[in-house]
Amino acid sequence: MAKKARVDASNIVIYENKAWFFALNYPCLCCYDYKRQEVVKKKFIYDKKGYIECLYENIIRIDNYIVGIPFWASSVYIYDIQKGEEYYVDILGQDDIRINAFYTSIICKNTIYAFRRFANTGENGNYVLKIDPFQKKAEYITLCLDEVNCNDSETIKVFANENYYEDEFAILLSEQGNIIRVSLSDFKCDFFKYKNIEYPFYTICRFGDNKYFLVDKIGAGVIWDGQHSYIKVNSSQIIESARNISSIGNKYLGAFENSVCYENTIYLIPSLSKVICEYDIENNIMRKAWFSDEIIFDIANKIKSDNYYVGFLSNAFLVGNVLFLFCVSSGTFYEIDLANKVVKANIIEVDFSKEEITYIGEYRFKHSTGILKEDERLEYGLQTFINMI
Repeated sequence: MAKKARVDASNIVIYENKAWFFALNYPCLCCYDYKRQEVVKKKFIYDKKGYIECLYENIIRIDNYIVGIPFWASSVYIYDIQKGEEYYVDILGQDDIRINAFYTSIICKNTIYAFRRFANTGENGNYVLKIDPFQKKAEYITLCLDEVNCNDSETIKVFANENYYEDEFAILLSEQGNIIRVSLSDFKCDFFKYKNIEYPFYTICRFGDNKYFLVDKIGAGVIWDGQHSYIKVNSSQIIESARNISSIGNKYLGAFENSVCYENTIYLIPSLSKVICEYDIENNIMRKAWFSDEIIFDIANKIKSDNYYVGFLSNAFLVGNVLFLFCVSSGTFYEIDLANKVVKANIIEVDFSKEEITYIGEYRFKHSTGILKEDERLEYGLQTFINMI
């Protein structure tokens, strides 16, 4: 007995007319052919600790490899597109890391560097996850930050969702309000701070000649020269309304957490804001994006409270003049033609086998309703899950 279910994703990569993503609500890697409007591949993932949700929130492609950066997952997941083979790579290093929560990553010299979103109780500093998909190796590297010093009762957010890479440096946005440039050769850090900032920056986008467009947690924009010069961006009523974000997730998420530059416009993709914005670089004007109203959503009513750290829309992936987005709360995949102003939308569903449904149902039942006798737990847990999807 197979069953079809809608899947959600918070990060996607586009490669050869296909969208690759890890489902948030199910343990699987999916490949969606948006030209044919169908899922052409699904790889079911078995985590060694048994987790099934939010295994890999960040996905990255390097050469012919699709790589899953662990969030709840116990290991790095690598899929070879050409050979159709998958690998589970154990991470060498710290054994006491309670949750991986790696959420932002860059590629430097065929090596992936991922930065953890949270620091946990008792930690002083953070960790970088270094992945070599060609050698199937992964290891933790300690990144010492003076601003991170968790006591025995804290779990704090360290980095925002986005980063930028240039010349063997990673530019990261700190929850404490700093912009951090990290050398990937020796992991030394330079700190830059906008003195007039009230809230930390949550998204970064490069444009022009070494200029960066930054947006803080509540939607205010700043142009940064990469050193010590900052220019405040003209705001609008749209940004003012964006500040009235949903209470769900506001501890960890901002109004906008993704951005992308196309020609002379920067598009701001929301996590909690109920509007998609665009910034006109030449005229220094912020306004509602022309396609904002076509992407209908209501985060307060649709997003699951247990995914409060995910946000509403996926990362913004730009290929030519087409912007790709995935709506986390509705399972809708969007193709937005920025040149011709056309929006295409399709809800993505995946087939699950009886064995896969049993595996997922067992896990969810066990972690939500307590312990029953083994025979009762199997039958009722499976039926509950079937009814749910």
